[in-house]
Amino acid sequence: MKSSSSLFGHIYPYIVITVTITIVFHNSLDCDFTFDDTSAIVQNRHVHTNETDWFRIFDVDYWGTPIRSEHSHKSYRPFTSLTFRWNHLWSPALNPYEFHLTNVLLHIIVSFICFEFLRIMLGPQNRWPACLFTLYFAIHPIKSEAVTSIVGRAELLSTLFILISLFCYFKNAYINFAITVLLASYSKEQGMTTPAICIAIECLKLMIQFKSLNYLPFWSRLWHSLLNLTMAKIIALIAYTAILIGTRIYLAGSSLPIFTKFDNPASFEETPSRQLTYNYLLPLNVRLMLWPRWLCADWTMNSIPLVKTFDDSRNAWTAIFYLVFIILSSRAFYLATSKQSKRLFNIEIDIERSNLLISLILIVIPFIPASNLLFPVGFVLAERILYTPSIGFTTLLAIGWLRIQNYFQRSRFIQFLLNFSTILMLVTFTFRTYERNFDWRNDLTLFKSGLMVNPNNAKLYNNIGHYYERRGEWSEAIKYFRLAADKDHEDIGAELNVARSLIRLNRLKDAEDLLWAIKPRVRTSILKNRMVPQYLNIWINLAHVISMNQTRLHEAENLYQEVLTIRSDFVDAYINLGELYIRKQLFDQAQETYEKALQRARHIDDGKRADIHYNLAIAKSLKLDHQQQKPSGSKLGSLLTEIAKDLMIAIDINREHREAIINLAILLQRPQFPSNNQNEYRTFAINALRSYSRSNELESFQFNIAITLLDIGGPTNRMDAIHHFKRAAELKPDFRSALYNLALLYYDFKDYEQSLFYLNRTLEHYSNYTKALLLTADIYSRMERLDDTEKVS
Repeated sequence: MKSSSSLFGHIYPYIVITVTITIVFHNSLDCDFTFDDTSAIVQNRHVHTNETDWFRIFDVDYWGTPIRSEHSHKSYRPFTSLTFRWNHLWSPALNPYEFHLTNVLLHIIVSFICFEFLRIMLGPQNRWPACLFTLYFAIHPIKSEAVTSIVGRAELLSTLFILISLFCYFKNAYINFAITVLLASYSKEQGMTTPAICIAIECLKLMIQFKSLNYLPFWSRLWHSLLNLTMAKIIALIAYTAILIGTRIYLAGSSLPIFTKFDNPASFEETPSRQLTYNYLLPLNVRLMLWPRWLCADWTMNSIPLVKTFDDSRNAWTAIFYLVFIILSSRAFYLATSKQSKRLFNIEIDIERSNLLISLILIVIPFIPASNLLFPVGFVLAERILYTPSIGFTTLLAIGWLRIQNYFQRSRFIQFLLNFSTILMLVTFTFRTYERNFDWRNDLTLFKSGLMVNPNNAKLYNNIGHYYERRGEWSEAIKYFRLAADKDHEDIGAELNVARSLIRLNRLKDAEDLLWAIKPRVRTSILKNRMVPQYLNIWINLAHVISMNQTRLHEAENLYQEVLTIRSDFVDAYINLGELYIRKQLFDQAQETYEKALQRARHIDDGKRADIHYNLAIAKSLKLDHQQQKPSGSKLGSLLTEIAKDLMIAIDINREHREAIINLAILLQRPQFPSNNQNEYRTFAINALRSYSRSNELESFQFNIAITLLDIGGPTNRMDAIHHFKRAAELKPDFRSALYNLALLYYDFKDYEQSLFYLNRTLEHYSNYTKALLLTADIYSRMERLDDTEKVS
C-alpha cells in the first residue's frame, strides 16, 4: 500500500502537468495554418513528401529558400523541417490538426523535463513548488506563440534538446551531449548557446577551485586552477562551439540575411538611438514575462517608437532593469563562490547557493542571439524567443518564492497569501493563454488581434490585405494595403501590393500609373540602402501590365533589360523576358535568355530552376517547329533528345511539375524521337507520371501513362496500359481517346465482347465517331452478326 502511494506521489506531478496543458491548449488543435506556417509548411515544397527528396531539406532555410540565396532569411532549422515532413507523411492532405497535436505533445515533454530540472534546482524535497512553477512555465501566455503557431516547433525542439544535453553533460555522457547539442542547433540556432551555458558553469567551478586554494600564493592558485580537468572541458566546449558556428556560417554562405528598417528600425539608426532602443527592449521582454496582457504576433515597424535621446522617460525602465540585474548578479556570484560543499551533477557546487546564478545564466545566454548584441536580428520583440530563457526566469521566480516561504514559515497568513496569489496567477494565466490561442485560429483573427495592441504597425495591415488577396477579395485587400501605406509612407511594399491587386481587378491603367509613380522612389531606395530584392518586382509588375498590350511589348522588354542592369542575376526578370521573346516568336533570344538565367543566377530556388529548364525546353521545341528548313534524321533526333533532357531535369528538380511531365510524355510519342535509349526515357516518364498521379490524379496523366507503356511494348505493359486507360475513363467518363484505345486493345486480344462494350460507351458520347463505327462494324463481321453490321453501316 505504501509502495502504491509512493508511486502515485511520484507520477502525480506529471498527471497534473499533462492535464493542465491539455486543458489550456486543446483549443489550439482547431487552429489553421497561420502567419509563418504558410511559407514554412504550406508553400514549402521540401516539406511535401511527394515533391523532393528528404535530404534536400539540408540545402534550404526554414522557409524553403536555398540557404545561400540572398533571398534567404538564413534561418537554418533542418531538423524542425524534417518533423514537418513527417507530419505531412502521416497527413498528406496537410491537415493542421496533426501539426498542432505534435506541438502540444512536444510542449508536454519539455514541461516534464523542466519539472525534473526544477526538482534538482530547488531540492528533491520541494516537489510541490517544482510542480507549481513548471505549470507557470507551461501555461504562461507567451507560450501560446511557440505552441499554437506551428513554426514555433523550432523553439520546442531546441529547448527540448538543450535541456537533455545539459543533463547529458553533467552526467559525463559527452557523446550524447554532442549529439543533442547538434540536434538543438539544427532545430533552432539558439541551440548553439548550450556549450556556452556549460562553459559558464565550468567557469563557476574554476572560481570555486581558485578560492579553495587560498593558502597558496596567487600565481600558484591560478596555475593549479587552470591546469586541471575543468579547464580541459572549457577548451573542448569552446572548440565544439567554434565548429558549430563555423559550419553554420559556411552553410549560410558567409553572409547575413538582408533585413529592412521595417523589420528592425533601431538597427538602421545612428548612435545613441540604436543603443538606447536596443537596451529599452530588455525591460520590455521582462514585462512580457511578468505582465503578459498585451501580446502580438508582430512587433516590427512602428510598434515600439525609437528611443532617440537620453532624456526620454523610457530610459528609466532600462536603468531599473540594469540595477536589478546587477544586484541579482552580484548576490548570485557571492552566494555561488562562498561556502561550497554539496554537489550538483557531479561538480563541486552547492545547489542552494548556486541556483540563483544558474537561473541567470539560463536567462541570459539563450537570449543573446535574439538580443541584437552579436548582429542585428529581423524583429523587434518576439514572444516565441522567450520560450527557452523562460526556464531560467521560472527558476528565478521559484527560488524567490521558496525564500519568501522559508522566511515567513511561522506566519500562516503569509503562507496562505503566498499560495493563494500563486494559484490565482496560474488560474489567470490559464484563461489568458486559452483566450490567446483563439487569436491564432486564422490569419484574420491573428492580425486583427495584433492591431488591438499595435495599431500603428503597417505590416499587420499588409498581412490582413494578403489574407483577403488569397481569398480573391481584391477590393478588401486594396483597402488594407492602402491603410498600410498610410501608416508608413516609406513602405513601398504596401504600394506594390496595391498595384498587384489593381492588376487582378483588371484596373490596368490605375496599376500602371501607380507603378510609374513608385519606380523613382525604388531607385532612390536602392541607391541609399542595402538593396531589398523584393523591391525589384516593380519592374516585373510594370512590364507585365504593359505587355498585356501587344503593341507595347518593346517597352516591357526595355524594363526587363533595365532591371537586369541593376541586378544581372535577377531570375524573375530572365524568366519573364524569355516568355516575352516567345510571344514575339524570337525563339533564339528566348533560349539564350534562359541559358543566361541558369549561368548567372546563383542559388536559384528549386521551383524557379525547374521552370527555367522547362521554359528552355519549350523555347527549343518552338524554335524547331517554326524552322522553315526542318532538320531530319540524326540531327532532328539529337534536338528532340536535348529537349527531353531539359524536361527531365525540370522533373528531377520538381516532381510535381505537371507541364514538364505532360510535355515529356507527348514528346516521346513523336515518331521522330530516336530509338537509342528510348525505353530509358519512357520509363522515366512513366515513373514521373505515376508519382504525380499518386497525389494529383488526373485523367490526362493516366492516359499518357498508358500510351507510354504501349510505346515500350510487351504483354505486361499492354495489360498495365489497360488499367490506366480504365482509370482515365473512370475519372472522365466521356474521355474518347481512352475509351477507343481500350476497345482497340481488347480487339487485339480478340476479346470482342469487351471491345464492343467500350465502343458502345464511346458512341454514347460521340455517335458520329467514324473510327469507332468502322471498328464496331468489323467486330460484328468477325462475330458473323451480319444484321448488326448492316445497322452500323
